[in-house]
Formats: sequence, structure tokens, C-alpha cells
Amino acid sequence: MRKVEDVQAKDFDDKMNSEIPVVIEFWIKSCGNCKKFKPVYDELAVIFSDLKFTRVNMFDSVENLKLAEGLGVEETPTVKIFNKSKEIGQIVGFQTLETATEEIRKIMKKSRLSQRKDT
Repeated sequence: MRKVEDVQAKDFDDKMNSEIPVVIEFWIKSCGNCKKFKPVYDELAVIFSDLKFTRVNMFDSVENLKLAEGLGVEETPTVKIFNKSKEIGQIVGFQTLETATEEIRKIMKKSRLSQRKDT
């Protein structure tokens, strides 16, 4: 079972330097939808075991909050997907497992198609 890794803003650039796409959930403890989404997100990490899943608690530090704001996060939970340090898609708000799975598949398919056009 693939584990979701908690990361801090100071480690963000290192995590982005990955050969595989990185999925990041931005969340806060007081968010009810974040609590409901946690088991969904954990299951997504199992379904998409070829991706790297991480999460950032926005209120864990000022740096984490600044990171989220700098990436345009306005609502929690927000999931952003990066490929080679470039954002390729996002999912905003609570999603069911089925909906989130389909959204990630669409984002990854679109990213693969655009990569083929770039080569």
C-alpha cells in the first residue's frame, strides 16, 4: 500500500524534483470536507500507485500557508497535480472516490497527450 507523505513548504522543491507526477493535497485541520476527503485521498494513493501522493497542512506553518497561496489555493481541500514541476491540473473541494479517480485519470490523460505534442 502506497503511503501519503506529509510535507512542509521547505521540502516542496525537493518533492517536485521527481521523475513521476506528484499529487499534493492542501488541507487544514478545522475543515470538515478535508476530514471527509482524507480516506478518499488515501485510497487514491493506492489506486494510482504510479504517482507520488503528498499532503500539506496549510496552517502547520506560515511557510506552508504562503506556499498554498502562491499556488493559488483558495479552498480546502485542494488537490494539485504536478508533472516535472509543472502544474497539470487540480481538483477543488470534496470529491467522492469515483469522481476524484475519474478527474485524476482525465488530468493524466490530457497531460500525456500534451507531452506527445511537445516532442
